[in-house]
Amino acid sequence: MTGEVEQRLAERGLLIEEYADFARDAQPGAVGFIGVVQADPGVRAIAYVGSGTPPDRRDRFAEWVERKIDNYLECGPLRDGWEQRSSDDGWQLWARPDDLEAAEPDTMPEGHPHI
Repeated sequence: MTGEVEQRLAERGLLIEEYADFARDAQPGAVGFIGVVQADPGVRAIAYVGSGTPPDRRDRFAEWVERKIDNYLECGPLRDGWEQRSSDDGWQLWARPDDLEAAEPDTMPEGHPHI
């Protein structure tokens, strides 16, 4: 059973999939990550959460994903500190436990125009 936000993301074409080994492979302690690549038109996004993530944390991860995807679509990768991947020129962003609790900043980074 998925939460309301995860269902909303699915309606937008973004499914959150479980992945058992990503945290051990790349980012110990991470809850999950989002990857984005430019597509025609728009962007294509993927999201993975660690398998076995408790439902309440998965719901908070889905909220984080929705917020970060919306920020990306509105402002690009600079606002949230996305990392560019060399494999496909896409962008990725890792979620750690503290990220799921953190409030969104009210301001844009200096020098970055708000769309």
